[in-house]
Amino acid sequence: MGIKDELKMDDFWKYLDEGEYRKCYTLLNNSDLPTSEISTMRVAIYFRELKYEDAYSFAFDKENECSNYVKGFAAFKHPRNMEKKKYEVFINEAIEHLESAIKNNEVLFYNRLVAQTMLIDSYFILGKSEKSFDIAKDILKEYSDIDNVSPLFDGKYQIL
Repeated sequence: MGIKDELKMDDFWKYLDEGEYRKCYTLLNNSDLPTSEISTMRVAIYFRELKYEDAYSFAFDKENECSNYVKGFAAFKHPRNMEKKKYEVFINEAIEHLESAIKNNEVLFYNRLVAQTMLIDSYFILGKSEKSFDIAKDILKEYSDIDNVSPLFDGKYQIL
């Protein structure tokens, strides 16, 4: 019995947490999951490996069918060691995709909150603090009615 026979797709997130990236790649290479799911999981590996440029390139390759959320996340996390004008291009791209993901309800509760937080940071980076504060106020208003948030975070791993 080889390593491929021993690996189970249900263990992907456990392997990712343990830094067993080779096992994660093997699982994805042998998976029959939809392309968009495999691609999202591959981007998660790139992030764990701190390969932000690879994550960005992969997320924006149309063949990989990544969601707006994944594209926004990848653009937001793109390396910041570049001149400000170029970096702002990535931040604007992140805003575009994150806002689209939220507007079109493409994200679950936890990822929606992460996307909103990245938007707050993105607008601050661009010097639009008033927009950042507006999003923060909306988050407080939106989630203030929830009595106990922790059960919403107890589900299976959310992407990234």
